[in-house]
Amino acid sequence: MIYTVTAISFFLLSIVLWRVGSPHKTKVALILAMIWLTLHDGLRWEIGTDWANYYDFFQEGGNEHMGFTYGLFNQLTKSIIDSYTFFLLCFAGLSYLVIGKLLYKYSPNPFISICVYYCATMGIMGSNRQLLAMVFCIISVWFVIRRNKWLFIGTIIFATTIHVTAFSFILAYFLYNFKYTNRTALIVVFGAFIIGVLQLVNKIPFVEYLALIDSATSNTALEGYVSGDKAAGVSIVGSFKRIFYVYLALMARKYINSREYDYFLSLFIVGCCIYLIFNGSVLQIAAGRGAGYYSFYECIVMAYVIMKFPASFFVREVLWLLLFAIYFVLMWRDMNSYFLLDGIDIYNPYKSVLFENSI
Repeated sequence: MIYTVTAISFFLLSIVLWRVGSPHKTKVALILAMIWLTLHDGLRWEIGTDWANYYDFFQEGGNEHMGFTYGLFNQLTKSIIDSYTFFLLCFAGLSYLVIGKLLYKYSPNPFISICVYYCATMGIMGSNRQLLAMVFCIISVWFVIRRNKWLFIGTIIFATTIHVTAFSFILAYFLYNFKYTNRTALIVVFGAFIIGVLQLVNKIPFVEYLALIDSATSNTALEGYVSGDKAAGVSIVGSFKRIFYVYLALMARKYINSREYDYFLSLFIVGCCIYLIFNGSVLQIAAGRGAGYYSFYECIVMAYVIMKFPASFFVREVLWLLLFAIYFVLMWRDMNSYFLLDGIDIYNPYKSVLFENSI
């Protein structure tokens, strides 16, 4: 219930502020939305991915695979108030402060971006280390745009101490000035899709050992995927969705005169290619973490596509409605996948420290 209400509320706000909004109204609404999302994520209890692992680590520590900086963040909040809820509120507050500032500055419609981000990431709510590392990767983008190489590198190194996969975002610095045609981008994307469909990654010698090494250092159920007990297979729906979105974004380039848009589009395309290449492979989970740092910028790219689409206001609203419907359905598919896989629903009903009854 709470997920549906939140997603639809963001969708409706994006339309209202699109029609009658002003910079001041958008800023106030954005602040309120970030506060709501902080409470939404920070006051949850026993829901989301890896709840037991992170809760036990906060209470007892002792897991050397959690990362030095993540452990330090745990200890810092614990020294102030010994409460996991306080930790989650601090964690969510930091995350949405950074995300909100980026979207306000660079998204042509922050609420389209928030709506896309919310629907696209609900399936990984609770992946604390990866999400915290992503926050610092987002911060590093400010330094890319300002061309401050050393601060960018320092931020990526810091993010890597939270989750080692953050190092994959080092490529982001070089994409800012990277030039390419739409045709080249589509050829690369389709090439990545073919590699994934043919499962060429699985044919690389010793690739399963790399997957098991990742599993041993990340507290995931990756061994199950490697052994075939929970074979995921190639997600054709996920692949076609990404190819379609990339196509829309590339077609929109001619109507958008923004260097930042080209940069965010480049990041998004890299994330899509990583997903497509490793889709269904034994390295799918590990590669998916790396892709996530790039795929975040889908929320900004799609806001540009919808706002700048060469059509009437009504047609663009219909386009956004159709895209929202896709995001909404896929959000529920992602959340329900845990129940279908293990028979345990880690999202529904929503449980909070504020009330006994779930919603």
